[in-house]
Amino acid sequence: MFTKCQLGPRRVRVNAVNPGPVKTELFRRGGMSNTDCEKMLKGIERSSLRGKVAGVEDVAELVIFLASDRASCINGNC
Repeated sequence: MFTKCQLGPRRVRVNAVNPGPVKTELFRRGGMSNTDCEKMLKGIERSSLRGKVAGVEDVAELVIFLASDRASCINGNC
Protein backbone atom coordinates (compact mmCIF):
# COMPACT_ATOMS: atom_id res chain seq x y z
CA MET A 1 0.00 0.00 0.00
CA PHE A 2 1.34 3.41 -0.92
CA THR A 3 1.29 6.32 1.50
CA LYS A 4 1.20 10.08 1.20
CA CYS A 5 4.94 10.17 1.90
CA GLN A 6 5.69 7.86 -1.01
CA LEU A 7 3.35 9.41 -3.57
CA GLY A 8 3.13 13.02 -2.37
CA PRO A 9 6.28 14.10 -4.26
CA ARG A 10 4.53 12.92 -7.45
CA ARG A 11 1.52 15.12 -6.59
CA VAL A 12 -0.66 12.07 -5.94
CA ARG A 13 -3.04 12.41 -3.01
CA VAL A 14 -3.66 9.42 -0.75
CA ASN A 15 -6.78 9.23 1.42
CA ALA A 16 -8.76 6.40 2.97
CA VAL A 17 -12.47 6.22 3.67
CA ASN A 18 -13.63 4.01 6.53
CA PRO A 19 -17.28 4.84 7.18
CA GLY A 20 -18.18 2.00 9.53
CA PRO A 21 -21.60 0.39 9.02
CA VAL A 22 -23.23 1.33 5.71
CA LYS A 23 -26.89 0.66 5.02
CA THR A 24 -26.84 -1.59 1.93
CA GLU A 25 -28.98 -4.44 0.67
CA LEU A 26 -26.25 -6.89 1.68
CA PHE A 27 -26.23 -5.37 5.17
CA ARG A 28 -29.99 -5.87 5.37
CA ARG A 29 -29.83 -9.46 4.10
CA GLY A 30 -27.15 -10.55 6.55
CA GLY A 31 -29.20 -13.53 7.68
CA MET A 32 -31.38 -11.60 10.14
CA SER A 33 -35.09 -11.12 10.13
CA ASN A 34 -36.31 -7.68 9.09
CA THR A 35 -37.29 -6.99 12.70
CA ASP A 36 -33.85 -7.91 14.05
CA CYS A 37 -32.15 -5.90 11.31
CA GLU A 38 -34.24 -2.82 12.12
CA LYS A 39 -33.43 -3.20 15.84
CA MET A 40 -29.73 -3.41 15.04
CA LEU A 41 -29.90 -0.34 12.79
CA LYS A 42 -31.71 1.62 15.51
CA GLY A 43 -28.99 0.64 18.00
CA ILE A 44 -26.27 1.79 15.62
CA GLU A 45 -28.13 5.05 15.03
CA ARG A 46 -28.42 5.68 18.77
CA SER A 47 -24.68 5.16 19.27
CA SER A 48 -23.72 7.24 16.22
CA LEU A 49 -22.58 10.84 16.67
CA ARG A 50 -24.84 11.91 13.80
CA GLY A 51 -27.72 9.70 14.86
CA LYS A 52 -27.87 7.84 11.55
CA VAL A 53 -26.30 4.95 9.67
CA ALA A 54 -24.43 6.01 6.54
CA GLY A 55 -25.99 5.19 3.22
CA VAL A 56 -24.24 4.32 -0.02
CA GLU A 57 -24.85 7.87 -1.27
CA ASP A 58 -23.14 9.36 1.80
CA VAL A 59 -19.99 7.37 1.15
CA ALA A 60 -20.08 7.95 -2.62
CA GLU A 61 -20.38 11.73 -2.18
CA LEU A 62 -17.38 11.75 0.15
CA VAL A 63 -15.25 9.73 -2.28
CA ILE A 64 -16.26 11.99 -5.17
CA PHE A 65 -15.34 15.04 -3.11
CA LEU A 66 -11.95 13.61 -2.11
CA ALA A 67 -11.18 12.83 -5.76
CA SER A 68 -12.14 16.33 -6.89
CA ASP A 69 -9.99 19.44 -7.20
CA ARG A 70 -11.99 20.98 -4.34
CA ALA A 71 -10.15 18.58 -1.99
CA SER A 72 -6.71 19.25 -3.44
CA CYS A 73 -5.33 20.27 -0.02
CA ILE A 74 -6.60 17.14 1.73
CA ASN A 75 -4.06 14.35 1.99
CA GLY A 76 -3.65 11.39 4.34
CA ASN A 77 -0.98 10.73 6.94
CA CYS A 78 2.41 9.09 6.49
